[in-house]
Amino acid sequence: MSDNSPEIKELKKTIRKQREALEKLTTSNIQFINWIDAEMKRPSDVERGKRVAQATNSLELVNDGVMHFTLDYSFKKINLLKGKK
Repeated sequence: MSDNSPEIKELKKTIRKQREALEKLTTSNIQFINWIDAEMKRPSDVERGKRVAQATNSLELVNDGVMHFTLDYSFKKINLLKGKK
């Protein structure tokens, strides 16, 4: 197979897509870790709990997107991995 074959082009496209998704997920994780570290230094109150829940939900959406659209996991499989039925 040459580097210009349709199969190689499709493989490169898939690898590029996976790399972009992994970079997005990694960036989201780093941002979340840095944010949660700073947030946990603030006084504990109801508002902090709401902010933590919102940030966690946002990270979960990014993760779900990567699992579904990049890894081709079904939503059923994603929920099973999360311990949900």
